[in-house]
Amino acid sequence: MAELLFEILNEEMPARFQEWAACTLVEKMRTACEEAGIQVKRLQAFVTPRRLVLHGNLTKEGAAYTEERRGPKEDAPENVRDGFFKNLPKGSITEKRNTPKGTYWFAT
Repeated sequence: MAELLFEILNEEMPARFQEWAACTLVEKMRTACEEAGIQVKRLQAFVTPRRLVLHGNLTKEGAAYTEERRGPKEDAPENVRDGFFKNLPKGSITEKRNTPKGTYWFAT
């Protein structure tokens, strides 16, 4: 479980907007986490005239997430291929695939 602390500093906010801002911040963060597959255990907002603070507990034990990247062509220069492989996260699976435009490297 990960702990989240998110703080926004702002100009002086009138008291009549503080509760609305805190509720909106919690709602938006909860929606963003759900879309990213992150489970929200608890979110709590704190507000002062000059800052909004969001504190919560999150866990990534939700749905599996995979991303696929298309790399350079198979016959691309060596420095281009090396750059593609160097910037991949550890544990990525790479393979060559035939596409209508030629054979490309793909990473998952």
